[in-house]
Amino acid sequence: MPEQTIHTPESAAPALIIPRRGPKLTLGAAGCGLLILLWLGTEDSRVGTVTILGAGLALIGAALLVVRHLSGRGLTQRQVLAGSILLGAGVGASSAPAALLLMLLKSAVHAHSYPDFSPAIMGGTLARLPAWALAGALLGLSAGLLWNALHPACPRIPPDQDP
Repeated sequence: MPEQTIHTPESAAPALIIPRRGPKLTLGAAGCGLLILLWLGTEDSRVGTVTILGAGLALIGAALLVVRHLSGRGLTQRQVLAGSILLGAGVGASSAPAALLLMLLKSAVHAHSYPDFSPAIMGGTLARLPAWALAGALLGLSAGLLWNALHPACPRIPPDQDP
C-alpha cells in the first residue's frame, strides 16, 4: 500500500502571497484622495457621507500598510484567517477617527461661524468606535473564511479515492 502524505498547516503551501504594491492600489489611494478633495469643496454635512469616506480612508491606509510591510510573504490558511480578523478590526476601529479627522478638516476649511458638524455628532462618531471595530472584525472573519474556502492550500483527496 502506498504511503500517504498527511498535510498539516505547517507543511502546507501558502494560501496567500501578499502582492507587491501595484498600480491598482496606487489608483485606489489617489481616487480616495480625489473623492475627499471633491467632498471638502461641497456644502455636504451629512454624517453618512463622511462616515463612508472615513471608512474608505481607513481601508486604503490599511492596504498600503499591509503591502508595505508584508509584500512577498506567504501566509497559511490560519494566518490568513487571523490576519483578516485583525485587519478588519483595525480598519473598523480606525474608521471612526478617520471620519472625525475629515469632519474637523471640513469645519476648518469652510471656517463658518458655526461648524459643519456639531460636537455631539463628532462625539457620537467616536462613541461608535467599539461597534465599528466589532463589525470590521466580523467582516474580516467572513472574508478570511471565504478566502480559505475558495483557495485551499492543501490538495484534496477525491471522494472515490478516500482510503
